Amino acid sequence: MSLTKAQCTNCGGALEVDSNQEAAVCPFCNTPYIVEKAINLYQNQFNITVDGIKSETILKNAYILLRDGDNKSAVKLLEDYKRYSPDDWRLWFAFAVTGGKMYFDNLKKAANYNPSNEGIQQMIVLQTEIEKNRAEKRQVEGTVGEIYQNWLKNDRLSDRQKEAAVKTKIGKGVVALIISIVMLVAIKALDLYSLKSIYSYLFLLPLLALLSIVKDVLAINRHKKLLNQRDADQESIKDQVNSMNNDILLKEKECMNIGQKIVTNILNDL
Repeated sequence: MSLTKAQCTNCGGALEVDSNQEAAVCPFCNTPYIVEKAINLYQNQFNITVDGIKSETILKNAYILLRDGDNKSAVKLLEDYKRYSPDDWRLWFAFAVTGGKMYFDNLKKAANYNPSNEGIQQMIVLQTEIEKNRAEKRQVEGTVGEIYQNWLKNDRLSDRQKEAAVKTKIGKGVVALIISIVMLVAIKALDLYSLKSIYSYLFLLPLLALLSIVKDVLAINRHKKLLNQRDADQESIKDQVNSMNNDILLKEKECMNIGQKIVTNILNDL
């Protein structure tokens, strides 16, 4: 049994009908229609001419240009075709194929005019996932900036400046320790009785210097750990972003392959 292309007289949905039947029910709006009228509606729609050229020919030429990558020329033909057949799903799918900001909206329009096309429905599902993944990626990428800004709030010195400052303090502490030890040794060796009364207090000098050194060493180690943690967090986020990019690219490629198949099928029908 051969099927003939038709168009629902109620909702305009694309149909394929048995021309031997008298009547049928539209699968999209559940409205009964007369088969002959539905066939005539479809044929009349696509026998309209634009400047003496059948609209079907204009649409076919537009799709040929799309296939060859000449989107700019294709859009001009599609704009002409839209004046006479604005409800044709193939028109809006062609606009979607050209890309641009209205890509997703045009794809949805094509689906509205031909809800039975599984390929378009798959593309809409994929594009919805792609938009969601892009939003998540932007959010994750923003986390990298937040980590750096938080770091600046807590430590406005650069990494090298911070380490250099602490190392300088450690060096001063070592010098103070050596001087205080030398003083203690000198007092004992020279038997300076006038200083013996404060000898026990002078003994605290090297101890204080040693404590200062330990404190600074711990500070620089803590600083290095924070640096390592910050770098590890940023690397982890970059890996996550790269993974998201790969996932988006795979879905875009799958979406493009489905679109190319639909374009091929439309050209074959035209």
